[in-house]
Amino acid sequence: MALNKVVDTFKDKVDVINELKQELGLRTSFRAVTYVYDGMSPGYSFPFNVMKFLISINTATEIDEYVYGFVEENIDD
Repeated sequence: MALNKVVDTFKDKVDVINELKQELGLRTSFRAVTYVYDGMSPGYSFPFNVMKFLISINTATEIDEYVYGFVEENIDD
């Protein structure tokens, strides 16, 4: 998982990240964008180490889905 590489790179820098956020008034966020075709939405999960890291730097997490090719069936009442 690509996010594990990011966490491995920055996990020892939590204090520095939080100090910079405080000093410079910064905010952090993690955003994932998925594309859904034919109504086949993926499942989402984060390993515990990733969640702990995101929480340790007080990071907002957002997931956006862009849905393509979904066709609703007509239902006659």
